[in-house]
Amino acid sequence: MTFISTLTALVQSLGSVLLPVLLGILFGRFSQRMEDRTVATCLLFFFLPVYLLFNLARPMQVDKELGLVFFFFFFHTAALWIVSSFILRMFHLSQKAHSLILMTILLAHPFLIPPQMLSPLTGETGIATGTAANIYHIALVIVAVLGMYLGSQKISFPERLFEMLTVPVALFGLLGFALGLLGVGLGETIPKILSPSAQAAMPLTFLLLGFLIGRGLHLFELLSSAQILFAAGIATALKLVASPIIGVLLVHIMPIGPALGNLLILQTAMPTAAIACIFTAYYGQPPDRRYVALCIVLSCLICCVTIPILCKFLV
Repeated sequence: MTFISTLTALVQSLGSVLLPVLLGILFGRFSQRMEDRTVATCLLFFFLPVYLLFNLARPMQVDKELGLVFFFFFFHTAALWIVSSFILRMFHLSQKAHSLILMTILLAHPFLIPPQMLSPLTGETGIATGTAANIYHIALVIVAVLGMYLGSQKISFPERLFEMLTVPVALFGLLGFALGLLGVGLGETIPKILSPSAQAAMPLTFLLLGFLIGRGLHLFELLSSAQILFAAGIATALKLVASPIIGVLLVHIMPIGPALGNLLILQTAMPTAAIACIFTAYYGQPPDRRYVALCIVLSCLICCVTIPILCKFLV
């Protein structure tokens, strides 16, 4: 596909999120009574767990490639964590700032690539839909579990683990994934009950993101804040450049074919997941929320350039 057609497909896939984001910006600009932490709490304790269970409990395509996808994401997340931590340590950041920046680097939006972009890149009939669904499933679990871990305010691992167990996002994500992996499913009645709440989760997430943008991202204040711009720039570069480079290296090391490899590399190039704003609104302070909102906006804008360029190099 040409650069322009790839860019158009990406913009169309991002277009569905614009309305709730714009509504959130209006709320953030003009409503001082709306509390972002209240919205984040509702999402963390009800809407998002329902969304994860509803989407992850669908039967998965279990084959040898699923194992490769598992190992790829395990090694990619570990490598990106190590590389990012090494670079961030050079700036002598606090533990809280370190976790916050890692969150924006490690939490990738689950597979934004539209179906029409997949066929020219995979070249194998039928691989795109099934494999992309598996990648989407695993990315959702990573977002839920890793987001809860990085968002936690506790320092030690046992304390963070306990805090993760008190919020159902990670638990419902793992439960839904286990049901999907085992092919158990949720039957017919439960999805009918869960569907309205599951469908409301993502619009509410984008509404919260828009609210944080409207409340915290003022252009002239940002331009005068070199520290937050520098941190967001470093995080975005690691997210959109270092992450796919690590993905390319892993694809060449592991026994992964070009079709599956292209899908995995594209997933590593996805922007920061909007769900990161929920964890930050719940656990963080206003400066933290402003930083994460900026990272999400920057990565979504810049990926419209980096992903089409990456697609040109994929074989």
